[in-house]
Formats: sequence, C-alpha cells, structure tokens
Amino acid sequence: MALPVDSLAEELELERNILREVLTQAPAALTVMWGEELRFRYMNDEARGFLPAGVDPIGHTIEELFPAAGATADELRATVLQGGEPIEVHDVPIASTAPEAWEGHRYYTFFTVPVPGSGGQPAGVLNVGYETTADVRARRRLERELASEHRIATQLQVSLMPEALPPVPGLDLASAFRPAGSGQEIGGDFYDVFPINDT
Repeated sequence: MALPVDSLAEELELERNILREVLTQAPAALTVMWGEELRFRYMNDEARGFLPAGVDPIGHTIEELFPAAGATADELRATVLQGGEPIEVHDVPIASTAPEAWEGHRYYTFFTVPVPGSGGQPAGVLNVGYETTADVRARRRLERELASEHRIATQLQVSLMPEALPPVPGLDLASAFRPAGSGQEIGGDFYDVFPINDT
C-alpha cells in the first residue's frame, strides 16, 4: 500500500509530465525567465528555433543570447518583473534564413506576464510568442499596392488639369487646386472659366 507521501509524489510527477507535454506541444514559442537578471529556465522547441543550432539557452539572459535586445530586457525587468504588469509587443522582427522568412526576417507578437514566486511577488516572467510573418507580409503588400494606386490616381488627376486658364479679356485669372478628400491628392474638384453676360 502506497504511503500518502508516495501518492503525493506520484501526483506531482503526473502533473509535471502533463505540463511538460502541454508546453512541448504548444503551437507557440514559450519561455520562462527567472530571477532579477531574467535568466532562461525553460524554452520550448518553437522558441529554440530563434537560436542558432546547438545553443543551449538555459541559464543565459536575453542580452547574452540576443545582444541587440537590451532595451527589451530592460522593459521586461521594469514593467513585468518589478511592476507586475503584463506587456504585449507586436510584429518583432527576428533575423532568419528559413523558407518562411520574409525579407530576411520572421515576425512574432509576444505576450509577457509576471510569474509569482513563493512570496506572491513576481519572481520571473512567462513569454508566449506566436508568428505573424504572414500577416506582416500581407499588410506590407497591401500598403505597397495602395501607395501605387494613389500614385497613379494623382498622376491621372494632374494630367486632366489644364496647364493654364483660358484668357478672359479684362481679367487676370489665377487658380489653386486643393483636393476635397482629407489627406488625399485626388478628388472631384475640377473648374473652368468662361465669360457671362453682365445682365
């Protein structure tokens, strides 16, 4: 017959195995960083994909693994670890030569939340990241298409405008073009000049 301590140990091991399986199979990059220096304590395979092959992140800080991310590490310490507030960072570019990369980067959105220690105060942080490369690619392509259409519309508008106003005897004429649309270079504002009867 199992002793209560043995039963508790078995339950704890079962819970750990379930948690390990969930973290491993999660379709997101998951990391846990711990302590004032925020050293990596856990990183699933999806998150390890950010690192060069053969690099073991456990025990290292963000700055040691990603030297350009010093400001991000400072924000995590100040906002999440010390302030206890979660943060969200969108479309972070990470250099990549993977086939999924776009213009040399893969993009991720990260959510970082505090993890309380035994005293209830934040002792570490949990990062959850998911890839947004396809969204960034689609958004940038749409922006380029809109810019191209805007350029064509502007050229069309200007080509339809007369180079000079027609002469009207006895008058000096001037004109200015301001499009009706807010922030747009094209509108339905066309004009003409013609004489009218005085009566």
